[in-house]
Amino acid sequence: MRTCAQGVASQSYCSFFSRHHSSLPVLTLTLIALKEMSENTTTAVSSAPLHISSIAIRLDDTSSKKIDFAELKFDSRRQEIYHSSEQDKHLSAKFDPAIAVTTERVSLFVHCYYTIGTLPWKTTKRFSFNRKDVLSNAEDHDGKPEYRMTEGTITVVITISQLQLTSSDILKVYPRFRLLVIGNTGVGKSSLIQQAFKINEVVDEHRRGEADIDKEFIAPENELFVLHDSQGFEAGDSKTFKTARDFIDRRRKEPKLQDKIHAVWLCLSIPHADGRLLESGAEEFLKLRKEILGDIPIIAVFTKHDVFVNKLELEAVDSDQYDEVALEELKVTTLDKLCIQPLKEVAGSDILHATVSSKGV
Repeated sequence: MRTCAQGVASQSYCSFFSRHHSSLPVLTLTLIALKEMSENTTTAVSSAPLHISSIAIRLDDTSSKKIDFAELKFDSRRQEIYHSSEQDKHLSAKFDPAIAVTTERVSLFVHCYYTIGTLPWKTTKRFSFNRKDVLSNAEDHDGKPEYRMTEGTITVVITISQLQLTSSDILKVYPRFRLLVIGNTGVGKSSLIQQAFKINEVVDEHRRGEADIDKEFIAPENELFVLHDSQGFEAGDSKTFKTARDFIDRRRKEPKLQDKIHAVWLCLSIPHADGRLLESGAEEFLKLRKEILGDIPIIAVFTKHDVFVNKLELEAVDSDQYDEVALEELKVTTLDKLCIQPLKEVAGSDILHATVSSKGV
């Protein structure tokens, strides 16, 4: 993850979060959940708009089709996208200001044409996506959060802008933002904390027995942000689980809002093909989360995403059947199989999730 530029303590949480580009999906989801909780809504992203700053539609090099134009349909609105040059094979458009989408589902119709012999033909491909999925699964590309979809020979890239919340929106409710990071030993909690927030004091999670969940870590670039790091869960270790549970219970009872826990990150390492996403401690926490957390939002953070992607890319290159479009589809379906579906089986479909990498990529 990229480190952020020097900030000042008086920045809003939104400004603070937006400086950490490669962690943007998880930070954005945390901010959404925080704001929605303050408004007593029942779902974490029920009213948070999706701000689309650009759309790019690309055809595979092997395709004989050409894109004529595209239509984006949402909220009873229709946005047409045309070529800026007749020579362009691909189609793209930037929106300033960004398009704010509040409906749950959005449809993008891509109109193409081609010839068979001397006869002209037209075809339309429909892409349908969910606003919550885009916010949850957008990944960092050159400092910009992007969401990709591929159908056949067509790939759609949606770039979303930063969440447009003001400091007054957050600071009126939360005079201090307190985050708890939990997860099994070895999932990369400390690396995430150090790289996302430049908090270098956090104890190495592999040095067992030294993490103190009560210790406050203050982000050097924004002292309004406070973080607590839990000791890693271990198989058969009920003591660490009880410590985390008791800590949350104490914080929930704090009379001052600034002393409560406002969000929890549950870090889960993306497993190998034959591995498990959820070990005993994390699984038990998810099953009991409503009892333990009450209305405190929890975000599942799938760590070591770069390791996962590199493995798939190396296997594709070695297979003699390398296909870029197929590889992108494989990344999505494999992540769904290894992470998203197991998470849903245990926790249901109401858990927000995001991926993060372990290095500055």
